[in-house]
Amino acid sequence: MIEEHPGEQALYIKRGGLYSHQSQWSMALADFTLAQSLGDPARVGFEVGLMHYRLGEFPAALKALSRYLELYPADSAALLYRARAAQEAGINETALADYRLYLELAAAPQPGDFLAAARSMAAEPGVGSGPALELLDQGMARLGLQAQLQRYAIELELQRGELPLAVERCRTLEDGLGASPLWKVEMAELLLLAEQPVEANTLLLQAEAQLNSLKQTPARRELRGKIQQLTTT
Repeated sequence: MIEEHPGEQALYIKRGGLYSHQSQWSMALADFTLAQSLGDPARVGFEVGLMHYRLGEFPAALKALSRYLELYPADSAALLYRARAAQEAGINETALADYRLYLELAAAPQPGDFLAAARSMAAEPGVGSGPALELLDQGMARLGLQAQLQRYAIELELQRGELPLAVERCRTLEDGLGASPLWKVEMAELLLLAEQPVEANTLLLQAEAQLNSLKQTPARRELRGKIQQLTTT
């Protein structure tokens, strides 16, 4: 197509994006540089920003994506990657603002997007865990119960001293994860903190019996060590 339309900016942007996806950085940069000379350079900003993000060059990614978002302020993909780049660069306020807008605009956000936004929110001075928990619950209301979101919510509940709420949240995972030894150990640990040793010890015994019947892996050996630690404290 480029042979037929050598002056078409969009084609060089597209091919440069494909080179970038394949980590062919010099080829990508050559196409992006040429594309910038064939039209508004800001139109190349998303793919240039994405390339810098993939290379770990987060300030450069922020600059390119910001120029692109001046043209297309509702582009959810650009907002997501600028949020990620800002988070990596330690510019938490920008990351949080972009995550919020992205989650409003995106048709199908991923659980990890809600998790990253909640982490930014919890780390932002003056915001704290309450709004982060609200965001996690909004994510689960939209996507359904998600173990990774609920586990972080449990962590936040413990940080703010809400042990009963942490226990309640862990119980919501039982239907999906209760058959696993990991959930039993996680639940038992919370129950011990809540001074409910009988139920906790029952779960630990069940988890240990399950581990005895499974092939040993580093993760399972670590979990067995956790059970021993909990039963001796």
